[in-house]
Amino acid sequence: MADENDESDDFDDEDEESSGNKSRKIIFIFGGVVALLILGGSAAFFMGYMDSLLGRPSTNAEVELPPPPAPPVLYELQKKKADLKTGTCRAPFLQYQLTLEVSEDYANEIRELEPKLMDAYQVFLRDQRREDLSGAKGAEMLRRELANITNEMIKPHRIESVIFKQFILQ
Repeated sequence: MADENDESDDFDDEDEESSGNKSRKIIFIFGGVVALLILGGSAAFFMGYMDSLLGRPSTNAEVELPPPPAPPVLYELQKKKADLKTGTCRAPFLQYQLTLEVSEDYANEIRELEPKLMDAYQVFLRDQRREDLSGAKGAEMLRRELANITNEMIKPHRIESVIFKQFILQ
């Protein structure tokens, strides 16, 4: 009989240990699920998935974008020569041909104003010296000034850029 009591005590100890292990497993599983829920919820919050639930306006709402502007048109002006300012009898000259990058909407306006534009360019160039126009800095300064002259004449419109097709300084 004593042996039977010893055996039943062994089984009771095993039941207590297995129930302790089961409760530990349940606690770990429950803790893991809670941790996953917390991590998932915080990730959803920071990624903005919960904005609609929290009453915040969605930043991902589709905003109607205006249509893209028409692609620019290259308007080529005629080839011209301009005498440059000098103190000697033999004046240097600039031979140039420009292309204007304009919006398609007002390319016809440029066409109508071309004689006035060419005259304004000539008047401006006659006040320039050879030294002012030589080199990359001179060409860039001339490009800016010609763009300003053009923009003044076609207000409120603007050209995109002035492109030198030919630029010979002699």
